[in-house]
Amino acid sequence: GDSPRRQGMAVSLALGVHPRAGVDSPLKCLGGIARDVISNIMAHVPVTIPDDVGTLSEALALAPLETALTVVLRRGEYVVGALKGETGEVGERTGHTIQRIAHKHLHLVGEPGARLKGQLVLTGGSCGSL
Repeated sequence: GDSPRRQGMAVSLALGVHPRAGVDSPLKCLGGIARDVISNIMAHVPVTIPDDVGTLSEALALAPLETALTVVLRRGEYVVGALKGETGEVGERTGHTIQRIAHKHLHLVGEPGARLKGQLVLTGGSCGSL
């Protein structure tokens, strides 16, 4: 479920450590830790709803445990616990109004006019900011 924009960034970084394609890349000096470095870089690329993924649940699934994740909400009203396949916008299966977040470092940013409907519950080592 990642967006073409984020996939393109990940592929570009991965090519930098490829034996042939990245022969002159400064990323070559990373050696065996390149995958971890690329994962950490991608963790700082914001996930935008609905541009990159349709729901907050899908955005959270992109980040490994104990990893920082910035989620940007475009203007509109969203249900916090909407599941994959649902748009997350109000009027689409509004029964999932609680989103439990465990072992994530979540930074949630909304454009002017962005609204969340429901309750976010940070549990199990989670932290974040709205």
